[in-house]
Amino acid sequence: MFIFSIKSLFVCVCAVMSFSVLHSKITRNDTEVFSSWINGDGEYRQNIFAEVNLKKMRSRQSVEALKGCFLRYPKSLKALTFYFDALLDAKPVIGNELLLLEHFKTIYPMLQGDIEAFLDYLDDHEFSSKARNHHEKKLPHNPVINKYNAFLRLLLAHSEKYDEREYLFSVANNFFEYCFSPQTFSLFKRRLTSSDYHPLVRLLYSVIWKQLAGNGWKEWHITCLKNLKKAARDGKTIVYIAGGCDIYQLIKQGIYNIRVIDPMLPTQPAYYAEHWGWLIRRSVKNPGIGDCLQFTFDDKSVVMKRSSYQEQGSFTCKTKRGAERVIPQSITKWTVYKDNQVVGTVTFDRRFCDQKDFLPRSSEQLLISFNELYYVISADKSDSWNIKPLKFKSNISLLVKQLRKPLSRSVLCNMVKAEELPFSFIKLGSCAE
Repeated sequence: MFIFSIKSLFVCVCAVMSFSVLHSKITRNDTEVFSSWINGDGEYRQNIFAEVNLKKMRSRQSVEALKGCFLRYPKSLKALTFYFDALLDAKPVIGNELLLLEHFKTIYPMLQGDIEAFLDYLDDHEFSSKARNHHEKKLPHNPVINKYNAFLRLLLAHSEKYDEREYLFSVANNFFEYCFSPQTFSLFKRRLTSSDYHPLVRLLYSVIWKQLAGNGWKEWHITCLKNLKKAARDGKTIVYIAGGCDIYQLIKQGIYNIRVIDPMLPTQPAYYAEHWGWLIRRSVKNPGIGDCLQFTFDDKSVVMKRSSYQEQGSFTCKTKRGAERVIPQSITKWTVYKDNQVVGTVTFDRRFCDQKDFLPRSSEQLLISFNELYYVISADKSDSWNIKPLKFKSNISLLVKQLRKPLSRSVLCNMVKAEELPFSFIKLGSCAE
């Protein structure tokens, strides 16, 4: 009996210890979970870019900034020798930067408010021709992307890297609106359907992709955040389609009712958000009810506590190597507390989005990132999420984190129409190839 009692006691103690470890609460802070976005270097740090007036570049450029640009991108800018020769009467660029600056001053008003005039200007300077198009079609995508982005960096060269990126971000917004807004889509379509203009289309797409997806995948436009804050004040839940763990800036801006619809695939990179898996559930046996995420803001005390976890079957995805993987479909809810008062709920709805998720509802504001927007409008079945923008309701309003204006149904349909035309270059989503 004595031996049996000791064994029983040992088993009970182990069971209690196991239960205690399994169900102990974990507390993490935002600087741990979102480290790359908050403290990371320029490549991963998340920025909020404001609206800028491109005309102000007239007084902000300098010879030193131009020289620095030529040193950083010598190979890409060499491909534009024909342009510099025409401007400077074949004089060398180095040593004649002031002449170049004087010329650039005429371009900034076009970049600010008249992209069609800017493209006509480039057309007059032989940026676009049958010969140039034929040459570019034979090149890999990257040299073309690099050439046109180096040209824009030269136009907007600034001694402060952040300011330069903010200007580039604004130009990319202007280019996007020119391409797909109802007011100018017909002008863009004229260039898209004529191969003589395709070098100019490649310039537009190169800058849009690089600044809003390639480099801009993590960035926010301040106007988008302002629109989201207004929606939140009006009592709407922000429905972030394919938003992953990208909730930090929303919480920081005082937006506390958020629903993220995302499959949270295992291939998601670690730099996207440290401990992203923990936000969904802690482990197979323990979802982590009671876990806490503390935010370290200067002006308020915000805490998220995991309040529920439900599995609703499973779904299948394919890895990059083509292997199938079964993932639990689940809903994880975190209750948001501000100054110890309940102020909202952050829900992670782990699944692929579908057509019904894009229905406009008075209680919701739709949000998506520019990278993922491509998979909504893509005509390529290998990329498409099988969403049909042509079936969207006329009153849909889709906010994009990198764009200053909400997207209407007509803009989304114009993107689809552009995708269906026989022009092949880069995908405007997360991949340049």
